[in-house]
Amino acid sequence: MILIPEGLNNFIPELNDEINMSGKSNKNIIAEMVINKLKQEKYNTNFIIQKHFFGYEGRSCAPSNFDADYAYALGKGASLLIKAGKTGYISYVKNLVNPFAFWIVGGIPFTTMMNIEKINGKIKPLIKKTFVRLDDRPFKIFENKREEWAINDKYKYPGPILYWGPSEIVDATTETLKYEQNLF
Repeated sequence: MILIPEGLNNFIPELNDEINMSGKSNKNIIAEMVINKLKQEKYNTNFIIQKHFFGYEGRSCAPSNFDADYAYALGKGASLLIKAGKTGYISYVKNLVNPFAFWIVGGIPFTTMMNIEKINGKIKPLIKKTFVRLDDRPFKIFENKREEWAINDKYKYPGPILYWGPSEIVDATTETLKYEQNLF
């Protein structure tokens, strides 16, 4: 749902009568806005929009600085791939347990992530689902704390996400990444 103060939609061309807001999902509205903007900018190349429903990601808490930096780095990588004419690539970021300045951004062909699977008798190329691996180090560490967490309150951040302050707090990476990299 998008709430627009009365009269404001007259100043936003994308939200005027061109788009029926009540009958479309957010992803379709945003897709049409992107297409309209590309037309206005006379972007003259084939452009295909791939929409995706993010499910639970869209219902999670506010992003941390790490989340924002990660999203920015992925977006920057994607824009550089587009500028280089690399279609069919996905942006990635490495060295996430290091400070932001030491992250490495790159791109890999989308097809390198695909497996061939048989579904309902048909062969399809799919990205293999990743599940929590119960034998990996991060899960084992969390599993060992399960009983303690059931009884005691143990929080890494006993309050809202902080965006300003000491770097070791506001720019901290995720606990899972630290455990995967054997930093604990």
